[in-house]
Amino acid sequence: MAKAIVLVRHTDNDDDVLSDEGVAAAVALGGKLTGDLDLAVSTGAQRATQTVACILAGMGRRVVGGVVVVPQLRSSVEDRWRDAYQKSGGGTRMADFRRVEPSLVEEDSAMLADGLRRVLRLLDDGQRALVVGHSPTNEAAVLGLTGTEIEPLGKGEGVELTMDGDEVTVAHLEQLRRLERAAVGRRANSRARVEGLELRFEGGKIVDVRAHGDGADVIRG
Repeated sequence: MAKAIVLVRHTDNDDDVLSDEGVAAAVALGGKLTGDLDLAVSTGAQRATQTVACILAGMGRRVVGGVVVVPQLRSSVEDRWRDAYQKSGGGTRMADFRRVEPSLVEEDSAMLADGLRRVLRLLDDGQRALVVGHSPTNEAAVLGLTGTEIEPLGKGEGVELTMDGDEVTVAHLEQLRRLERAAVGRRANSRARVEGLELRFEGGKIVDVRAHGDGADVIRG
């Protein structure tokens, strides 16, 4: 069975504390998350841990594994990322950072990906974790784990990573929410095409999403 990580950037902050808007946004995000969580993870930064707490408050459901800190999910060279951002002229894509600091992207992506692997090792098959981190290091972690460059994440945005055997796939949370809405009213054991994806439903729920063409499969169990 697959394991999954919901990887989210912290919401709006003032230094290392969430603003009032950030608190409200994180609580609202928790209300939108579907499915159960078995573990919640912070990088250890207060703004990340506070976002975790507010998301769980918005969910209103029990998370049996509690909240843990995985420091490997936070870069130890954040100043280099800030400098690279300035050197790139304000670019926020991994390609922008790689252009001006290729060694930073290569080395830190590997380290941050190890943080995601540690979270996956904490999960049993079929379990799912929430991880709240930062940008651009969330994107760097995904790059290091999957080789995939995702779009820059705004505050409160995220992706879901699903590991099935040796394969890891990525889907943006907003896209998954649209797909979940497409499942409403569907009969059991049916199929549909939404946004260029083939969906398979069982019991009115999405159980499989497959991309066409060059895109990787996105598996939902």
